[in-house]
Amino acid sequence: MENKIAGHVGSFLGYHSRIAYRGFQQAGLKYVELPATPGLPYVVPELMDDEDVEKLKEELKGFGLSTVSMDGRVDLAKRKNIDRFKTRLQFAAQLGIKVVLTDATREELDERGKRVLYNTITYLGDLAAELGVYIALDVHGGMTRNGSECLKIMKALNHDHVRINYDTGNIYYYNQGLDPAEDVKQVAPYIVGVHLKDSGGGYREWNFPALGDGKVKFPEIFKTLNAAGFYGPFTMELEGTAGQDLNRDGCQRVLVKSLDYLAKIGAWKKG
Repeated sequence: MENKIAGHVGSFLGYHSRIAYRGFQQAGLKYVELPATPGLPYVVPELMDDEDVEKLKEELKGFGLSTVSMDGRVDLAKRKNIDRFKTRLQFAAQLGIKVVLTDATREELDERGKRVLYNTITYLGDLAAELGVYIALDVHGGMTRNGSECLKIMKALNHDHVRINYDTGNIYYYNQGLDPAEDVKQVAPYIVGVHLKDSGGGYREWNFPALGDGKVKFPEIFKTLNAAGFYGPFTMELEGTAGQDLNRDGCQRVLVKSLDYLAKIGAWKKG
């Protein structure tokens, strides 16, 4: 099987999503992760009717892109976000998207807080199952900062429609002394999405260069996940380095360089 490699609008930070979509098309990508979270050039499911959804479908079709996942993250420990995330699950189902990313929470919770959060996630997982989609808890600090912490949640919830979106670069950013190529092995069976992000730094260092320019061992990660039966979506999240200010052409060069690297290691084939 071939890996599904997708684009992320965060690779063109500061630009309209259409700029990113055009860049993905020019680079030969066929898949995209739909942004539905504040802080990015995003769609707002809560404000979109059926006509808006059809327009979005046509827009993406015009760029030759298919949606394979959606970043609909909220803090699930906040009660006000429950209905908001339900809407995003329903929106994803309407678009035929099977994987919806979210944070669990980045807050430190006591045992009672964890029980409440787990009950919330289970409730939303039941809705996701009815809709035929998966909730993917992102490796993004807090309770889901690495594979070991994610594994605790997976075992506590034991829910078939609550899984993990593994972020290779965030393992370095949110942890010390961990190698994502090793860390990912313990959670491989629970992964339904991956953010491909390289790292040239360490703990709390914003240093996410083109894929292949950092220290993430991507060949090992693809080998582990493919062996576990996972072939995507693998979404490139090319967030750059601190102080870097790329224009459109610069963002495109990083994208193309990353895809060339993925092709070199046999993880992606254009066309």
